[in-house]
Amino acid sequence: MAEKISNLSKYATIEKTVVAKDGTTKFLLRMNDGNHVECVLLVQDYGNTVCISSQVGCKMNCVFCASGKCGWVRDLSMEEMLVQVQVANKHAGKNVSHVVIMGIGEPFDNFDNVIKFLNVVDVGARKISVSTCGLPDGIRRFADMGTQVNLCISLHAPNDEIRKQIMPIANKYPMEQLFDSIRYFFDKTKRRVIFEYALIDGVNCLPEHARELAKRLKSAHISYHVNLINLNPGGGSLKPPKKETALAFMDTLIKSGVSVTMRKGRGVDIMAACGQLKLQNDKRKKIELSISLDPALDGDWYSYVDEVNTWKDVTIHLDVKSEEFKDQYQYVLKNSKHQVDTHVFKNLDFMKELHNCGTVIDVDESIKGVAGDVFTVMTVKEGKSGQVFQASALEKVKKLRAKFPECRIIVDGGVNAENIASVRDAGADVIVVGSFIYKQPSPIGRVQMVSALLDILHK
Repeated sequence: MAEKISNLSKYATIEKTVVAKDGTTKFLLRMNDGNHVECVLLVQDYGNTVCISSQVGCKMNCVFCASGKCGWVRDLSMEEMLVQVQVANKHAGKNVSHVVIMGIGEPFDNFDNVIKFLNVVDVGARKISVSTCGLPDGIRRFADMGTQVNLCISLHAPNDEIRKQIMPIANKYPMEQLFDSIRYFFDKTKRRVIFEYALIDGVNCLPEHARELAKRLKSAHISYHVNLINLNPGGGSLKPPKKETALAFMDTLIKSGVSVTMRKGRGVDIMAACGQLKLQNDKRKKIELSISLDPALDGDWYSYVDEVNTWKDVTIHLDVKSEEFKDQYQYVLKNSKHQVDTHVFKNLDFMKELHNCGTVIDVDESIKGVAGDVFTVMTVKEGKSGQVFQASALEKVKKLRAKFPECRIIVDGGVNAENIASVRDAGADVIVVGSFIYKQPSPIGRVQMVSALLDILHK
C-alpha cells in the first residue's frame, strides 16, 4: 500500500484551485479518465478538515443539492479518494486532522471502495465522518464492521411527506425503515449519530416541524446530535429561511431537549459549502446508458428484469403506459438494482401507489426542483417499416445543451451501435436503448451488445 500511496498523483491532477474569503479552499481534480470531482479543505481552530467526494456525480437527486444535477457517472476508487486527502495535505503543508466524506456522491452507494479508503487513510477513525442520505442496507453493513467512524444522516425533514418532496430516496426507504437501521447501528457501536438538517424556507423549518423532529429523535432511543444548516445557494429556486425563523427552529429544538448546533457556512462564496459541490458538466465524458423496459412489448418480462440486474454500469428507463401492467411496474421498482427513471406517457393515477416511483419524466417537459431541469428528447417516428431514428432531433439536443448547460438531457428512441456516438456528441446525459438489445438471441449476446455500447460512449 505504501507504494500506491506514494504514486497517487497518477490518479488525478489539480486543474483548478479557488480560495474563499474565509480561507476555505476548493480543488477541481481531473481524474485519469477525464472525469472531474471537487474536494474542499477547511482550516479550523481544532485542525484542518478535508471534505472529499466518493463518486463522480450522484444518483440521489436531492433537490437542495447541486451534486446530483448532472446525474451519476461512476464510483471513485479507494486511490481516487486518497488522492483528495493528499492534495489537501500538500496545500496546507501538513496532514489534515479530520476527514468528512460529504462531497459529491453517496458513500454507501460506493460501499466497498469507501471501506477500503477508511482502512488505509492515515486519520483516526473517530476523526472521520461518513454522511449518507439514508441507505438502510449500507448503514447495517457499516454497523456490522464495528467501526468507530462517525455516522452522519442527511435527514432534512421531520416526516416522510416532506422528505419525499426533497429527497427521492425517501420514496424507497421511509423513515421507519431508515430509523430501524440507525437503531441497529447504535446498538452495535454505541456511537452517537449525527443528523444533518438543511433549513429550507417554506418547506421544513417551522416550530411545528422542530417539535415533530424532536419527538421522532427521542423515540429512536439512541444518542444523537443535530447539525442545522442554513440552505446554501445551489438548490435551484429553494432558499434559506430568515434568520429569526432559523433561530426559532433551533430554540424549539433546544426547549424540546434536543442536542443541536447551527453549522457556520464555510466557502459559500466559491460554491464550496454543503450541497454546492458539483460536476463540471462541460468537461464530463461519461454518460448513462439506460435500458428501456416496457412490459407491453417484452414477453419474458420477469426473467429479463432479473438478467438486467446482473449487468454493470447501466440504469433503467421504465415505460409506464397502462394500469394493466401495474404489477410489472411495481416489480421493477422494488427489485431493480439500478437507478430507475419512470417515463410516464400520460397522467396515471395509479402511479401514486407504486413503490419507489423515482424520477418521473414526461416527454419534452422540464421538471423543476427534482433533479435540476430534466428533458426527454424522442428521436424516433413511425415509418412504414417501424420506428425510424431521426438524426434531425439531435439539433434539439444541442440547443438544449447550449441553453441549459446544467440540465439533464435524456435521449430516447432508435439509438443503436451505429448512431450512439452522434447522440453522445450532441450533448446527451442519458441514452436510452431498448428492443434491439432485448431481441438479441442470448444473454451472452445482450451483455456483449451492452458492453460494446458502453465502449463507444466512453471513448
